[in-house]
Amino acid sequence: MTGQSSTSVRSFSCAFPAAAVLFFQLLFPLSAFGAGSLYPHLWGGFSTSLAGRSPQQRGNAARAARDLDGMIIPSGGVFSFNERVGARDSLKGYVPAPIINERGGVSDTPGGGICQLATTIYNAALEAGMEIVERHPHSRSVGYVPPGRDATILTWRKDLKLRNPHTVPLTLKVTVGAERLTAGFWSVEARPFRVT
Repeated sequence: MTGQSSTSVRSFSCAFPAAAVLFFQLLFPLSAFGAGSLYPHLWGGFSTSLAGRSPQQRGNAARAARDLDGMIIPSGGVFSFNERVGARDSLKGYVPAPIINERGGVSDTPGGGICQLATTIYNAALEAGMEIVERHPHSRSVGYVPPGRDATILTWRKDLKLRNPHTVPLTLKVTVGAERLTAGFWSVEARPFRVT
């Protein structure tokens, strides 16, 4: 990823952009998902802290990440979080975990914790220049991103939908680590420079 000054990586709570890039390179080593891969060029990524998240929330996020990791969004294609992940219930391996409900309170619901995954993907999409087709904020602020940068989802009622406006396909790579949740959009071509 060196020499790609157009690459965009953000990490909430990371004070130094260079540290964020290094962190992202460690999460996605070139040998695993870069050089030699069909999608070696990072177009935009984002990372959020899992500090304070329950084991159930982390497990639910990891479960949903398995349905999303490696998916390809063709040029002009629209990604729907709800369509890709489907219902969050015990049959699919989701467990009750805390969520921020529509009234601003906290309740345990199967799949609790996956809004952080949706939020991380949403921010990576902004960095990658994706078109936001649908996005809903939580009923109150969350601690893992600044106000206004979150995305909540609710099965079949509130979705995160993204459109790929670029001329090349993008693939989504997501990782749920011990301390951080990371999402990145990768492409077959380097992201073109834009002078503004």
